[in-house]
Amino acid sequence: MSELPLAIFVSPHFDDIALSCGGMAARLSRMGVRCIGLTMFAAPAPEGETLSEYARGQHDRWQSSGQGSVGADAGVNAMRREEERQALKLLGLEPVWLDLPDAPYRHDEAGRHFYTSDEELFGKVAPKERRALVPRITGEIVRIAKEAGTRGRIRVFAPLAVGHHVDHQLAFMAARRLGPRMGV
Repeated sequence: MSELPLAIFVSPHFDDIALSCGGMAARLSRMGVRCIGLTMFAAPAPEGETLSEYARGQHDRWQSSGQGSVGADAGVNAMRREEERQALKLLGLEPVWLDLPDAPYRHDEAGRHFYTSDEELFGKVAPKERRALVPRITGEIVRIAKEAGTRGRIRVFAPLAVGHHVDHQLAFMAARRLGPRMGV
């Protein structure tokens, strides 16, 4: 077990750590704190599943901007994952990725997508998602802290959900459920 403190930076998407708290992460890492970057929604679009019209529209925008193609989401995801790996290395963080897909790809058991417009994506979290994902994400943060094997102080850095993206809201809700030992 390590006596060093542990900092877990909860990131809904690739690049959220670097863009929101990269300076704090780099500073803590340089001070000798073990830092982990936990990216939650890191899975590519599910293969073999029908995308919503909204998700297809996003893919079309990526293609027209040169960021990817409709059939190459796994390639875009791999590219973004590598960019994230390099950014976290520069900041001194260990990457951990969950296999959850981004909001526009998620749906209920009947195949109805939860978020099919910008208004929904930046609106309220679907109640089914709140009930299922918040405890799962909280559990993952706790698991990662336990696996780190630290006896030192644990700090969790989580987004404030500014802009109201549902994935950021879910990360915030999950972090709020952590006990006092986790210094959120």
